[in-house]
Amino acid sequence: MSKFKPTDDQKKAIETRGKNIIVSAAAGSGKTRVLVDRLVSIMLEEKIPIKNMIIVTFTNKASVEMKDRIRQKLNDLLKEENSDKIFIKNQIKSINDAFIKTLHSFCADMLRENFYLSDNLSPSFKIAADSKQALLRKDAIDELFEDEYEKNDPNFINFLHNFASSKDDKDAKNIILDLYDFSKSQINPHQWLCDNTNNNFDFEKFKFYIKERIETIILNARDLENYIKEKSMRDKYFIMIEKDLSYLEKIKNAIEEKSWDEVIEIFENGLANMVTISKKLDDPNENSYVKAKKNAYKEEFNIVKDFVKNTDSITRGFFNPLEDKILNELKNLVFSFEKIYTNKKREENYLDFSDMEHEFIKLLDNEKLQSKLKKQFKYIFFDEYQDSNDIQNYIVEKLKNENNLFFVGDVKQSIYGFRNARPELFLKKLEDYDTDSNCLRIDLSKNFRTDKDLIDFNNYIFDRLMTRKNSDIAYKDDNHRLNYHFEFDEKYPKVSIKALAKNVSEEAYLTKEINNLINSGVEYKDIAILLRSSSKAYLFENELKKAGIPFSSDISKISFETVEVEFFINILKYIANPNDDISLLSVLRSEIFNFSEDDLAEISLSSEKSHFYKKFKEYEKENENNLSQKISDFNTIFTDFSYILNFSTMYDFANIIFEKSGLYDFLKARDRGEERVKNIEAFIELMDDYDKNNENSLFGFLAYIDNLKNQKKDNLKASRNLSDDENLVRIMTIHKSKGLEFKAVILPDFSKRFNTRDNSKDMVLDKDLGIGINIADWENKIKISSIKRDLILEKSNLNDKKEEMRVLYVALTRAERKISIIGKKDLNEKGLEKILNANSVLDLSSYMDWIFKILCDDKIMSDFVDIDYKTDAFNKGFLEIKYIEDFIEDYKKDYTDVEKLIGADEYNQKIYKDIEEVFNFSYKNKENINKSLKKSVTEIAKNYDLSKDGYEKSPFEENEDFYEFRKPNFEEIKLSATDKGTLIHKIFQELEVKSYDLNSLEKEINKLVDLGKIKKEYIPYINFENILGFFNSRIIQDLMKKSPKIRKEESFLRKIDDFYVNGQIDIMFESQNEVVLMDFKTDSLKREGFYDKQLEIYKDSIEEALGKKVISSYIYWYNFKEFEQVNKNHR
Repeated sequence: MSKFKPTDDQKKAIETRGKNIIVSAAAGSGKTRVLVDRLVSIMLEEKIPIKNMIIVTFTNKASVEMKDRIRQKLNDLLKEENSDKIFIKNQIKSINDAFIKTLHSFCADMLRENFYLSDNLSPSFKIAADSKQALLRKDAIDELFEDEYEKNDPNFINFLHNFASSKDDKDAKNIILDLYDFSKSQINPHQWLCDNTNNNFDFEKFKFYIKERIETIILNARDLENYIKEKSMRDKYFIMIEKDLSYLEKIKNAIEEKSWDEVIEIFENGLANMVTISKKLDDPNENSYVKAKKNAYKEEFNIVKDFVKNTDSITRGFFNPLEDKILNELKNLVFSFEKIYTNKKREENYLDFSDMEHEFIKLLDNEKLQSKLKKQFKYIFFDEYQDSNDIQNYIVEKLKNENNLFFVGDVKQSIYGFRNARPELFLKKLEDYDTDSNCLRIDLSKNFRTDKDLIDFNNYIFDRLMTRKNSDIAYKDDNHRLNYHFEFDEKYPKVSIKALAKNVSEEAYLTKEINNLINSGVEYKDIAILLRSSSKAYLFENELKKAGIPFSSDISKISFETVEVEFFINILKYIANPNDDISLLSVLRSEIFNFSEDDLAEISLSSEKSHFYKKFKEYEKENENNLSQKISDFNTIFTDFSYILNFSTMYDFANIIFEKSGLYDFLKARDRGEERVKNIEAFIELMDDYDKNNENSLFGFLAYIDNLKNQKKDNLKASRNLSDDENLVRIMTIHKSKGLEFKAVILPDFSKRFNTRDNSKDMVLDKDLGIGINIADWENKIKISSIKRDLILEKSNLNDKKEEMRVLYVALTRAERKISIIGKKDLNEKGLEKILNANSVLDLSSYMDWIFKILCDDKIMSDFVDIDYKTDAFNKGFLEIKYIEDFIEDYKKDYTDVEKLIGADEYNQKIYKDIEEVFNFSYKNKENINKSLKKSVTEIAKNYDLSKDGYEKSPFEENEDFYEFRKPNFEEIKLSATDKGTLIHKIFQELEVKSYDLNSLEKEINKLVDLGKIKKEYIPYINFENILGFFNSRIIQDLMKKSPKIRKEESFLRKIDDFYVNGQIDIMFESQNEVVLMDFKTDSLKREGFYDKQLEIYKDSIEEALGKKVISSYIYWYNFKEFEQVNKNHR
């Protein structure tokens, strides 16, 4: 590998000291390399340990990648002859524990270290997963509304009238949740809420806004006046434009001088009518241009006119008090919700992400702590700073020392507005650091991955799109332009724009574009299809399947409503509640269990009981025929499932059902079998995620699923990490592609209109303008939009378009060699008329419109429109624009009748040979089919059947697919040695590690029964004294004095020899630099030394994963109440 040679600007960013620095790093300019090199050079020069630095990343994945890069850099330096090897090795060891993480994770660490400074914190708090938050929030909002319904306060009823639908109160609940979430994105949520629910809106701001809009319309009218003069058009055109200008000036002056009610009266008059064309006197093109320009500013005027509606003094006098009441009640409800929600989190010792930030902000008010942290952290590095928010920026400002900040990012790639990212923070720092002598702004503009022609195209587009007026970013004038490093010898065209007529299928045409790229020498794995949203992904995927193009989609969504997932959910529902008729019937009627309609009718008619499940049970007892046997077999299967549930994790339980119910085999035999299996596997992953973060078992999970369905969040992601060698087209969203690069990028659906969903919301929010709502007069059945809502919507729509510009930048800068843009657009003069006559790109609403608006300045568009061109930038031929009016699909299905082939006197020998090869095919590695690539630790350690000795055997080690059908015995439950072992492991897994007496232990075991973790009938199998023997032992008590981090049931997968080995470690006690490992054994014989190999594998796996030394390994022999230390030479 060639040695990294930094550019002058990169070198400045790496080597400059004694200043706060912000690096504005364009796409592909090596910003991460610069950050890592600067960090490591400071570390070595000043001998500052990495633990004394904060490196903030945007995602957990990014933090892992950052650690890897720093580790690699340090490992490279170790090889240098004069390097400080001891110091470097110590830093390498410290990387895993360094503060290289998201700001959320950093806050969590700080809270655990300094919990004693807060009245509300426990050092053992848990971070609530999304699933847990969803359940707690639902419980809290439901409890709030139940309380309010009981009080029946008139203000709450008025709130419901304003926000609830006629069917339910779901919309009203969402209003509270949305406002709560938004307030938590502010540095001081309570203060922000109080400030913005007092209706102290300054009406002068609204008047100033209207005046600005009118002034913009006047400027556009002046431009038209100049055109009319230049073309020496007839008098009627002059009269028309003068009337409009006079009228608009009158409104502008009235805003400054008259009462608002008088201004509204003037608005009622309207603009002059368009001049009727004269065939004899007028040039039709000139008339068409004037008409289009006049319509453009007339449309803008009508928008402003709509703003002015309902703003007269009488209307405001009536609705303002209503708005005050609603906002005040909204504030009270949000505060009440917060109190309930916070209590629910505290009861279970949870914090969510916003809690961690705000709790840490409170701790930073402690001057001693703030001083201590400033001394501890010598430098702060902030990656992807363009995506930071106010809270993160505030925390960094609180922790900074003099000249120890290093920010890096690209404001042009700030595309996370929906996560409250504030690109204006980056822009403000760019401006401030440019003029402050203690600070330095550095621009990295050289792109090290993209072809020169692609960079020229991107610069041409963004020079004109990303102006300060349009986007707050001066792309051309403020050092944001890309500079090329490579010029590849690629076939022209390198940039392709295909405008499709309305009748052409975009999805089908996409396959042609892929084939064109393949024919140009690109491989499938080099191609990425980037979509603005995931809603149409399935259409493109279906077309690629039809065309036989291999692909992997990172945005395929699996709804709970797919047939196979819905059926799987019904199985779970029936296991959870065997008295649920609907779930039972849906399972019985499936092709898996195959009860016919006649069977169900016979069962139903056999009894007069009211519920089908009762008839189902009774039929089995009262009859002895084929149908009763079928019922008995069915009940045996589901009794086994219910039994397994009590001892298994949700993940294992779901996999057992998937396999043993026959659903897996059934789906594999269906059309799109692999896809259907992946759908279930994705659902099982969701079950696993829920189980790891919640204690409500299957019942709670099913409630969680119903809640997701109600919130329309019932989508799963079926995705996996691809290796670079897999020859598949990649499909992903533009957001997902950020930070990646591909040889060829296809950008379909570019004519899709930008999203304006906020326009229909009853409440919109803005940090500065506050809360804008629709206000309802319930008695008179009138609802109007508040002035603040109108202003916020306008600001929001403008900011959305600014963000769309940045999304477009990300999309166009992912490609290294080829860009293909596809969208629906008529490229005739009529189709381009709106684009040509738009006064600003901000008046347009799609990427395709923006690109063509800009390209219409260049001669490249001469085939489509006859205008005066300003540039000839693409005369080399690397840009191709085509209008596709007709398209015939490239692929056809062969519907040859096989029977005709067989019965024919003559036959095609090639076809016959192909068929013969298929039917005579024999897999050459057939002898390996039943050999497992994956083994358990137990199999590696000792090749014997542990279940005979009371050790639980993995259910997936069993290959038999048959059942021994028997009638279940509901009278008595007997546990095998394996089941007893599983039960004891489950208890050790669930119990907190602390001292117990017999009474407290019995209480905890009963809690496990109440939570559904174990069955009450299993309690006689528990030896309480033997459990106490573990928790109250000197070994455990001594370990707990060190306040270790306790890890339970940690799984691992690693390669040993030719097998992938999986295992699960019962319990670890982890301190800063070392680990103590323990394993529970319930064997009936104590065989010392027998499990040494197994624990040796556990030890090696821990040390490899955590980078910490395992100093001791113990077995706790449950049946003998004794510890055995194994592999005593660990140290």
